[in-house]
Amino acid sequence: MKYRWQNPGQPIIIAWAPRTWLHVLLYTDNYDPKFGNTFYEGSWMNGVDQGNMLKSIKCPAIYLKAITQYGKDGVLYAANTDDDANKVQSLIANCERIDIKSGHDIHYEHPDDFISACEKLLKEN
Repeated sequence: MKYRWQNPGQPIIIAWAPRTWLHVLLYTDNYDPKFGNTFYEGSWMNGVDQGNMLKSIKCPAIYLKAITQYGKDGVLYAANTDDDANKVQSLIANCERIDIKSGHDIHYEHPDDFISACEKLLKEN
């Protein structure tokens, strides 16, 4: 914690730990554990009509979908299932989906794919 206070926004360096393990620590400074608990409880989208929210998107969109993974315990290790992703894409009027073999943090794990998708969207519109 002392290092984080003295070096805000800087990655933590531990010689024996891979950078990918430490990347998530950049986001813990202002993280509210109550937010994470809503995911655990399944209450994080209570009161939100996701279908109407997605239908209201009128601009062209590219949906980057990481591979769907389940743990040995059956827990979904992703933001949504493939069926959910198909539904999302069907609700957004002008949406292209790009599947990327990646973990949850596509932007960090595959920045070139993310930038390429953004550039593609800009060129087409």
